[in-house]
Amino acid sequence: MGQEEKAIASKPVSCDLNIYPFCMFKCKMCLIWEKDIIPQDIKPPSFELIKYFIKSLAELTDKKIILDLIGGEPLMRSDISDLIKTSSSYGLTTTLCTNGYLLDMEMVKLLYDSGLNRLSISLDSLNEQTHDTIRGKAGSYSRVMRALEYL
Repeated sequence: MGQEEKAIASKPVSCDLNIYPFCMFKCKMCLIWEKDIIPQDIKPPSFELIKYFIKSLAELTDKKIILDLIGGEPLMRSDISDLIKTSSSYGLTTTLCTNGYLLDMEMVKLLYDSGLNRLSISLDSLNEQTHDTIRGKAGSYSRVMRALEYL
């Protein structure tokens, strides 16, 4: 089998799954908040649809895949712990990428107890004003710093 056939036949090792297309920030690099990027009447995928996708992904990859739950801001989903538990129950390595704004002690415990394997927090600068300007949300830097202390 040639290199091209091997590449086609190989299974994915990671998957980024956008579970919530909205965010409370107005980041300079993202623009997801712009009304013409994502229509405001769009609905996030349902829990059942995501659960079906996770099950299918686990079957496709023999459960050796990293599933990164992303958004927008995935912590805005009220069922985030159930999604993590579902992914973990299929043996996937579950990660989550967040802006950190919603990470308080209760949320950190919830994520840990749900079986989350890795958490990525976006921090654009160690300068508070620069970070807040890039994120378009005053106070975002201090919330990220506080979240890091909780972790």
